[in-house]
Amino acid sequence: MAIFHCTTKPIARSAGRSSVAAAAYRSGSELVDQRTGLIHDYTRRAGVESAEILMPDGGTADRAELWNAAEAAEKRKDSRTAREWIVGLPAELGEAGRKELAHDFARELAERYGVAVDVAIHRPDQEGDQRNHHAHILMTTRQVSRGADGIELGGKTALELGDKDRAKAGIEGRSAHDIEQLRERWADLTNRALEREGRAERIDHRSLAAQGIDREATTHLGPVATDMERRGKASDRGDGNRQVVANNVERERISAQIIDLAAERERRRPVEKTKTAAEIRQEIEQYKRRHGRLPFMDASQVAAQSLTVTRAYDQVRHLTAERDQVQANKSRAELEIQEWSEQHPLRAKMAAMGLNKPDYLVERENAMKAADKWLETVAPQIEQADKAHLQVRREETANIEAKYQPQREWVAQAERLAAERERIERAERLEAAKRENEKPRHPERKRSRGRDYPRDR
Repeated sequence: MAIFHCTTKPIARSAGRSSVAAAAYRSGSELVDQRTGLIHDYTRRAGVESAEILMPDGGTADRAELWNAAEAAEKRKDSRTAREWIVGLPAELGEAGRKELAHDFARELAERYGVAVDVAIHRPDQEGDQRNHHAHILMTTRQVSRGADGIELGGKTALELGDKDRAKAGIEGRSAHDIEQLRERWADLTNRALEREGRAERIDHRSLAAQGIDREATTHLGPVATDMERRGKASDRGDGNRQVVANNVERERISAQIIDLAAERERRRPVEKTKTAAEIRQEIEQYKRRHGRLPFMDASQVAAQSLTVTRAYDQVRHLTAERDQVQANKSRAELEIQEWSEQHPLRAKMAAMGLNKPDYLVERENAMKAADKWLETVAPQIEQADKAHLQVRREETANIEAKYQPQREWVAQAERLAAERERIERAERLEAAKRENEKPRHPERKRSRGRDYPRDR
């Protein structure tokens, strides 16, 4: 399911941050901060799908020139040199669709505020949630233009002005209102992108309470808590989110049990004893069509198709496929060594004695040793992943059974009544047939054609 995520925060010197360092890290590049002389080299950083700069005139710019100009334009030690937007890109979109969506939002920022925007699209971390496609969008806090000497920065944008400064400049509303409008705009752009690709999922920028959804919201983990959780260490935010998930599951379970009695009585009319078995079975089929196939399918089969179970199974399948590939490579190396030894028996005998062993054998023996070492480490990983998959599937099956229990109970009760009515109708038919057989019978009258009866002429 597509999830709304659109947050913003400033890059401020008061927090010891630099827009040059932030741009280098997010784009996976090497930049030199001319103000401090520090070299920020993140060229080995993995996970960056693309990084591009969009100017308000529709062109692009050099990353080092742009962000060093942004740093040089600020004199205060607590200046804001950039503003970052972090947006979640729907996993339901393809790579091209996600890139187009991020660039559409960045272009609107550039055109609305006259700023330069640095868009870096990141893929999910290998050890994290594989749906976590996202983009880091850095925008300058000042308006940008091109001059004779290169990039020039002007006044602060309306988004960075305080309420009093906005009022003096004749700008309506507060900066917080601008941010809320941009969050809503991100939701609109995302929903249009999903619609273009024929997806039914939609996102909403409003809070759960504003949407009328009775569910607690989780807290964004952030880089520190995320790193702790990936290393198997519990974090305060992670514990809080796990408690929220447990609370929401309990809330859904309780809500499923709260049924409007009047509506329930109306729904249960098929169990009236005045209906025939055929009528009851007809209403069972109508009830099933009205509620769809899912409530009446095997819960374990439905659970196996859910996203959480599929992801857990994909992890098992991925590790198993890797193991099979490594085993195949090891077997191929063994076969190649055997074939070489048969073709070069003398050299093979010398190599076995440790004399003049050719690189051909060394490479394959090293490959076999590396394969053995890797296979030893992957075995417990596969076992752990398999246990996790089974646990997730059991939990998902239990959740599905609890969710659709009212519909299944209704159908089960109606089926029992239909069977009872069929038994009664069968008995009634037998009783009617018995009464019919017990009626007195009259002998057939045969016309006599005796000797004295005149024959027709």
